Amino acid sequence: MIGVPCLLVDAPNIAHRVWHSHRRHALHETLTERYQRVLTEHARALGATRRIAAVERTRSFRYEIVPGYKANRPARPPELRAFIDALPALSAEAGFEVWHAPDHEADDVLATFAASLDGGLIILSTDQDLYACVNDRVRVAVPHGGGVRLVDHEGVVGTYGVPPEKVPLYLALVGDPSDNLRGVRGMGARRAAPLLARFSSLDALYGALHELDDVPRKLLGRTPRSDVEACLRAATLVTDAPLERLHEGCPDERETGAARRSSTAPETLRAFIERHQGLAPSDRVDASTPREVLRRHLDAASFKARLGMLGDPACPNVLMDVLAEDASETVRRLVAWRASASATLQRFANDVEGVRHALARNPACPPEVLEHLASSTEATVLTALARHPTLSSLPGVRLRVAVNPACPADVRSTFLSDACDAVRQAAATAAVGSGAEAWPIF
Repeated sequence: MIGVPCLLVDAPNIAHRVWHSHRRHALHETLTERYQRVLTEHARALGATRRIAAVERTRSFRYEIVPGYKANRPARPPELRAFIDALPALSAEAGFEVWHAPDHEADDVLATFAASLDGGLIILSTDQDLYACVNDRVRVAVPHGGGVRLVDHEGVVGTYGVPPEKVPLYLALVGDPSDNLRGVRGMGARRAAPLLARFSSLDALYGALHELDDVPRKLLGRTPRSDVEACLRAATLVTDAPLERLHEGCPDERETGAARRSSTAPETLRAFIERHQGLAPSDRVDASTPREVLRRHLDAASFKARLGMLGDPACPNVLMDVLAEDASETVRRLVAWRASASATLQRFANDVEGVRHALARNPACPPEVLEHLASSTEATVLTALARHPTLSSLPGVRLRVAVNPACPADVRSTFLSDACDAVRQAAATAAVGSGAEAWPIF
């Protein structure tokens, strides 16, 4: 344990790291559980007495000053957007204060705290823009393996070749591909090094333009100074952002499950249900709503909507408790099964075909869900289902797949030698185009 007065967490950055890790590995925990575990484990390991998570709620001013800012990044899938939207509540449940700054990024929130708080502190992030905050009392902790790599003044110089205070100028000259900041065309780190060693500001650099060698002078002359200044402004972290607190957080990370469920913010619970099934304007739904009222809302939702709730990374624990007592045995079993199926469900939470395809490939999928999947109209789902390891013990499901009009010919042909006579006959009949009955799909 290191022992620092304050830990500052770049919540969107850590969330993206957790998201990609969760997609690559079949983890036996939900996405939100993994995110909260990562936060609390780092906080304990670093011995932080105060814990702050920075989030983003509004569009950054940088989009207005740099055309194409971050335009090179792929669009977030719906389930990732839902996860990011839930970060304030999730971070608060993990015992963190949650702050944001309107029109600014999480980096600006962190930089403002780094500039205003007394004592030592550590910033948890893989974003190297935050290296500009490093000084004799501020370090950046970069998650690495199961721990962190602490970056101090020497670490910043080793990465950029410049001290922390010159990181924004470095990015303005060299560019930052991750944010789509182009910098000075053709400059590069090697050509920028002597300039950064000599100058500490753009004004000083452009004021001595006539003293520079031919190559850097021509490169600076070909790139409009206004473009370089815009890059510098975008690369410079704001240290006096208008901070606003969203959640107090809970200082005791050992809080009980009941306490965590009761901490669900009213607007979070209502927005979640509204996103999945809709609510009338007069409906009052918040964390204090009686369970029987929540049950009526959930009972009115379709099976597909309830499945979407189970797979949504932001599903509040109070709704999970209600769904565990759902009238549908399938939903009840899915709740109990979610611990092992979370990686599958959450990856495709808002993609119905994706949910069916992923379920068809999951060895732990309950038989009643496989029965629903056998009625799918997507060939990819039926192909995956035909290869499911438990299908050999489910002749009824095999029969449904064999007679499904959407079943690909090569998949249906595998049932022509099935151990069950009824399945073989059904597959043979369907193969010659007798017109099998379509089963209802979910």
